[in-house]
Amino acid sequence: MHELVAFVDEVVDELGSRREVEDLLNVADGGSSADRQLAAFRETNDLHAVVDNLIAETLEGVPVYQG
Repeated sequence: MHELVAFVDEVVDELGSRREVEDLLNVADGGSSADRQLAAFRETNDLHAVVDNLIAETLEGVPVYQG
């Protein structure tokens, strides 16, 4: 994946696809959400832990409402 990205890198910004390409590299390097869910279940054998992990990932970077 890294080799392919390096091949197209000079046009990625022109196409407005930098974020998408970085997302692809993140999945290639660290696995998908499904991979992380399976790992959480393997580690804990608890579906609640999987859901807690999904919630934490979903809320990552979301500002806390201070209403």
